[in-house]
Amino acid sequence: VCNDLNVRSTGATRTLSVNGASSLTAGGDVACERLGGTGLVGMVIAASSTFQGGSLRVASVNGASLEGLFRCSDPTSQLQVLGNVDVQPGGYLDLGGAGAELRIGGDYTNSAGDVHFNDATATLTFNGTVDQTVDHSATEFVGRLRVDKPSGDLYLSSALGDLIVRNNLDLLQGRVFPGTGPYLQLQDNATATNASDLSFVHGMLVKVGNDAFTFPVGKGNLLRPIGISTVSSASDALVAEYYPADPNVVVGGAMGPGLDHISSCEYWLLEPHTGTPTANVTLTWRDPYSCEVTNLPDLRIAHYDGPTDTWYDRGNGGTTGNLLNGTIELPASHAFAAQQPYWALASVNNENPLPIELLAFSGRREGEQVRLEWVTASEQDNDYFTLERSADGADFTPIATVDGAGTSFETLYYTEPDRAPLAGWNYYRLWQTDFDGTTTVSPVVAVWMPAGADTPLTLQWDAERLVALHGQVPGGHWTLLDATGRILREGVLQQEHRLELGIGDLPPGTYLLRLSDGRSAESARFVR
Repeated sequence: VCNDLNVRSTGATRTLSVNGASSLTAGGDVACERLGGTGLVGMVIAASSTFQGGSLRVASVNGASLEGLFRCSDPTSQLQVLGNVDVQPGGYLDLGGAGAELRIGGDYTNSAGDVHFNDATATLTFNGTVDQTVDHSATEFVGRLRVDKPSGDLYLSSALGDLIVRNNLDLLQGRVFPGTGPYLQLQDNATATNASDLSFVHGMLVKVGNDAFTFPVGKGNLLRPIGISTVSSASDALVAEYYPADPNVVVGGAMGPGLDHISSCEYWLLEPHTGTPTANVTLTWRDPYSCEVTNLPDLRIAHYDGPTDTWYDRGNGGTTGNLLNGTIELPASHAFAAQQPYWALASVNNENPLPIELLAFSGRREGEQVRLEWVTASEQDNDYFTLERSADGADFTPIATVDGAGTSFETLYYTEPDRAPLAGWNYYRLWQTDFDGTTTVSPVVAVWMPAGADTPLTLQWDAERLVALHGQVPGGHWTLLDATGRILREGVLQQEHRLELGIGDLPPGTYLLRLSDGRSAESARFVR
C-alpha cells in the first residue's frame, strides 16, 4: 500500500487479514476505526507474517467497546510501526495469546485504559532513533518492555498511573527516564536483563516480590546497580534510585558508632514502596566512579536514619570482586522502616578514601558561562586539579588546570568558570594529581546550557508560513502532527534558534509541532 491504510466501518463487521507467512507494508499511516454502528473493525496478522506502517491508531465511536482492532498473537510475526501507536477509546491492541512483539519507532499513547491493550504476553519494543515517550490515562501493564534504541532515550510521561512490567524489562540500548510522578514497576518474579552503561533506569524503579533482584539504576551515562535478596513477602515492594553526589552534603548526618566516614561520591535510595519488607542489601563499587576502594575487610555498608540524622554501620557480610569493581552485602537481612531511605559505602578507618578529602564538586549556569566549584576538607601532597568537560559523559577533554595547596588540613574553596560551554548538556569531572603523579577523580556533574538564549518554544505564523523560535541543538528532530496525533511531516533541525515551515497546503485545523534534540523535548500547538 503506497499511502495511508484505513480499515473503517459504519455498519458491518470488517476485518482485514494478513494470512500466514504473508507481508503487508503501508507507505503511510494505519487506522482501525469504527465510525458508527457496532462490531469489530480492524486487522488480524497471522503467524510468521510481516507488517509495517507509518503510525497505528485503533479507536471506535463506542468508547467502552473493544471494536477498533489490531490483533497479532504469534511471536513469529514481525510487526514494525515507524511512527506513533495510539490506543484511543473503543480501540483494542491485542498482542496476547502466545505473545507478539510490536516494534515502535515513535511514541506510545493509551488514552483508553489498560483493558484496551491485551498485554499479558505482549512485548513492546521501542527502537526509534529520537527520544520516545510512553503515556497512558491510567495504570498500564505490559508483558515485556524492551528498549533497543540506536539513539535517544525513552521517557515515561504519564502522571495518571504506574507503568507495570509483568515479565521482563530488557535494556539493550537507550536509557529509561521514569519521571517524578507514577513509577516504573516490575511485578513479582519479573526480571531485568542486559543493563549496561548504554541502557539503564535513569531514576526510580519499583520492584514487587520476594525474588532476588538487581536494580538496573544509574545516572548520566553510568550504570550503578543496587541489589536485594531474601525479601520477606511476595507482596512487598522496594523502590531504588542512584545518586552520583556527595551524601555528606546532600543528605548530611553524623557518623554512628564505628564509622570513620562514608563515601563522598555516591549513594543510593532504597526504601519500602508497599508493605514492611525485610531483605538483604548489596551495594556495588566501580573505579573511578566510587572514588577508590583500598581495603575490603574495612569496607562497610552505611545506612541513614532520618529521625536521628545519623549514618549507622550495617556491617560487611562479604565482598566479591577486587579493588576496582565489586560488591558488598549486609551480614543479615534488614527490616526496612520509614524515614530510612539512603545507603552508601563506608569505612571503619581512614582506608577506603571514597574520598574523604573532596567535600563537594558542583556546577551551575551563570548567564552564558558555567561556574564550577569544589571544596576540600584536607589535602596531602596535592599538586594540581584538572577540570574536564564532555558532551556525552564518556569522552572528556581538559578545559582548565588549577594549582593545589600542597598539604593542608583546613577547608579550602575553589572556583573556576567554563567560559565557553557547549550547547546542551555539559558533563564535568575533576581530577586531582599529587606530586608523585597519583590521581583521583570526582563524580561527574551535569549542567544544561541552552543553545544561545534560554528560549522556550514560541510559534509565529500566518496563512502561508510558520516560524518556530526555540532553544534546541542543531541536528535535533522536528515533527508536525495533526489533532489526531498523525505525523504529517518531520525533519532535522538545521539552524540554531529558528525553524521555518511552509503551511499553506494544510487544511484548517489544530496542529502540534514537536522538537527534540535527544536531551530535551518541547512542543506547542497552533491553529490554522
